[in-house]
Amino acid sequence: MNIHKTVVNNMLIKEFMNDTMAHLVRAGDFNFHLDWNKLMAVVDKIEKLGYGMEINPSTVLVYDMDKATFKSRFDSLVIPIVYNVDIKINTIWWAVVYFINWYNKEKK
Repeated sequence: MNIHKTVVNNMLIKEFMNDTMAHLVRAGDFNFHLDWNKLMAVVDKIEKLGYGMEINPSTVLVYDMDKATFKSRFDSLVIPIVYNVDIKINTIWWAVVYFINWYNKEKK
């Protein structure tokens, strides 16, 4: 992973999480791409906002739960399907980054 993109995207995630993660994140320690506990806290927040995250062995889907049914969740995707980047935590991390960028544009 490109170190600059990693830092920028981890800061994006930190801003999205705001004070939600104060107990998990020490000053300057925003390694969401390396820490399952921190990353799953972000997934939890996304789900509390009404979006589903379906995590499979090689893909991650993020969809609007209000518009989705089991058969039509592909019609309610809010970001493109994220395919296996290299390891599962990175795939989920990229899905989170794509979602936050989409979410920030949508709420404006």
